[in-house]
Amino acid sequence: MLLVVSPSTRQLATCRRELVQRQPGVGLVWEQVIVPEPLELRRRNGAPVTVQSIELGKLRLSERLAQRVSLQTGVCISWLLQNDYTAPPIWNRDARQPYTKRAYEMTRAEICNPRTDPCDLLLAEGVVAHATQQLAAGLLTAYRRNQTVFFYYKLREFLEDFTVEFPPARDLDRTQLLGKLMRHLHECLVEAAKSKKNTSQKQAEIGSNLK
Repeated sequence: MLLVVSPSTRQLATCRRELVQRQPGVGLVWEQVIVPEPLELRRRNGAPVTVQSIELGKLRLSERLAQRVSLQTGVCISWLLQNDYTAPPIWNRDARQPYTKRAYEMTRAEICNPRTDPCDLLLAEGVVAHATQQLAAGLLTAYRRNQTVFFYYKLREFLEDFTVEFPPARDLDRTQLLGKLMRHLHECLVEAAKSKKNTSQKQAEIGSNLK
């Protein structure tokens, strides 16, 4: 396969090199981070997209993919897309701060957090409720513009990609009215949080027994 050495490719290689120089041992972890890719890429590639696959020039770093790399690793998206691989990488939380192993680890810890706190469950429900409000308002706008068919198309296109990434939970009855559905969602989230806590406790106990 012909490898394309583009500025974006060099951006990722530079970022990993900076990390390795400052904190040896993080390079392998960085390059194996899986970047959730758009549906069309998943269909074409048939394999997970890693930072390394972009770095090697097997995949072009588009703006959408750069957003996903930034989300998964914490490196600033504007730095990824500026095509100046001589500039040192910076952190997406604070452009004044250099991108370090600590920034990377904080990003990964936040992404992998099981989020079992009651406030996290309330936030999750709020996100769904807000998305529902946006959909309802968008439908009304489309209806007033005589664009309902286009609205259905855009929604179906989004859900096709979305459900591949996040298949619907079978234990949530989607035939219920919205109010009842949201109450059922709350119950399912509470049960899932309990299960996560139990799993974490068991893993901690196993770890302590092995010491």
